[in-house]
Amino acid sequence: MGGGRCGLRVLRVPARPRAHHRRRRGRRGARRALGRRGRARLRRRPGAAHRRRALGGRPPHRHGHHDRRGRPAPRRDRRRLHERARRPAVRTGARPGGGGAAHAVPADHPGAARRRHLLRRSGTERQGAGRRVLPRARDAAGAGARGRRAPAGHRAASRYRPRRHRCGVRRPGVPAVRRRPHDRLRRGERPVNDTPAEPRRVLWSAVVLAFLAVLIDGFDTAALAFSVPSLATGWGLEEAAFTAPLVLTNLGVVVGYLYSGPLSARLGRRRVLIGGVAFFAVSTLATAALLPLESIAVLSVTRVLTGVGLGAVLPAAVALATDHSPAERHERVSVTVTLGLASGATLGGVFGGRMLDAIGPAGVFWVAGGAPLVLAAVMLWALPADRVPAGARAREGERVGLLLRPGVRTDTLLIWLFSFMAFLSAYTLQSWVPTLMTDFGFAESEAPMGLAFFSFGGIVGGIGLIWLASRIGIAPSLCVTTIVGAACAFTVARVELPDALLFLVLAGTGAGLIGSQIGQLTMAVSVYPAATRTTGVGWAAALGRAGSIVGPAVGGVLLGLSLPGRDIVLLTTVPVLAALLAAVVLWRRRAGTPAAARG
Repeated sequence: MGGGRCGLRVLRVPARPRAHHRRRRGRRGARRALGRRGRARLRRRPGAAHRRRALGGRPPHRHGHHDRRGRPAPRRDRRRLHERARRPAVRTGARPGGGGAAHAVPADHPGAARRRHLLRRSGTERQGAGRRVLPRARDAAGAGARGRRAPAGHRAASRYRPRRHRCGVRRPGVPAVRRRPHDRLRRGERPVNDTPAEPRRVLWSAVVLAFLAVLIDGFDTAALAFSVPSLATGWGLEEAAFTAPLVLTNLGVVVGYLYSGPLSARLGRRRVLIGGVAFFAVSTLATAALLPLESIAVLSVTRVLTGVGLGAVLPAAVALATDHSPAERHERVSVTVTLGLASGATLGGVFGGRMLDAIGPAGVFWVAGGAPLVLAAVMLWALPADRVPAGARAREGERVGLLLRPGVRTDTLLIWLFSFMAFLSAYTLQSWVPTLMTDFGFAESEAPMGLAFFSFGGIVGGIGLIWLASRIGIAPSLCVTTIVGAACAFTVARVELPDALLFLVLAGTGAGLIGSQIGQLTMAVSVYPAATRTTGVGWAAALGRAGSIVGPAVGGVLLGLSLPGRDIVLLTTVPVLAALLAAVVLWRRRAGTPAAARG
């Protein structure tokens, strides 16, 4: 009807007032024309609840009571917006080129930590009134927007803002920021920490204490190996009779590796690490106390219990140390901590002969059990707490099926194969090197020096692995270490060498084989995310320890067949070549295929 010629004006009410007023007056005018009751009806429409809740999850807009898209806020939400605006804000998102106000995010906002992380990754961050430009590391670009990085003068604030769920409310068990497909790691990229950096004191305490725990672990593992010649002479038994204690020690280590991940997810890595150190300390002291019985069965039982504690230590130590370190140092920290195994075995080889002459085999086990008790007491006081509370990752971290999901399935199987073969060859030599040295013509007091050089070569190989992996990557570095180990083992087996040169080549064998052991754990750290890292490292080490069970058993069988020592060393090159094949395939896969397509 509209306005007539008589001067009267009749209001025309359309069937769909919202659409009509939006076309004629715009959204803001339409809502004003609807009145209070009309706006209340609109708030009850399907989908309006999501927009209303989103106002509480977003920072306040600079224009009064409207959100960033210009929509008016509901009346009952305006007080919440005012209260949020009064909270202390974290200044992030300033334009690096100058100009433009930074976006104020409340410090307790659910997306504040993620927002700071994304801006830090893009290369800029605003703190307080000043602005600083952070170095854009190549390995921190894994989750950038669509794989691209913002240049130094780019407006990184708008592109790297986190996207919330459509309801805008963080529910229990639902992450505040939805993970997008382009956030996955791509070729040559490393995982990025989602947590802010910690003080250097916390990092150093975590790394040093974890390294010492693994060092004592390595010394305790090698204690029985370099004590076998002395125990065989004192008990009047053949050296092959100690195959059962050596094998059962590694069996207990496998059990500890398998249960370290689930226990760490439920109880926390700190508790598992301290508990594992205390457990194998008590078991080693029991071994020393029961050693005068001269019983292989009793020795086997105590060594199984010791192995369970030894196995629980390494995955928890590596995961705890890497959790407290920046993402770009994960490989260095994991290699450094794992070097404790070779360092402990080296100490046993260097001082083992002198300790056997001075205090006997029982004294060696008393020392190997007393030192971890002291370390456990120190760790209770100085070891930092977990970055994730105990139980927060229990549902995901203990699921072994996550290691076989399509994204990492083939990489997991290759790591397991490489671990099994590398540990089989390395532990065949590490368990029987002192015995093989007597077959080479060395005295019993000189035989532990072979283990010392073998283990010292492992330390050198681990240090070289840090340098090599930072330049060519961890997968090709594994190929290099396996080639070195196989070449040196073949030289020991088939070339007549002077004693000094024989020790050096034996050190090269240890550098290749023990370096391969360390490298497979580092590969596991780089492949698996933080939630499943302990489980992934534990299973990789467990499959390796399965090879360490088979290795000493095979060595004992070969010694029982009265094969020459050089032939036994030559046979250890066969699993090394199998490990080399797995490393080459792993290298080719990670070098030529994106992460999303692997598996």
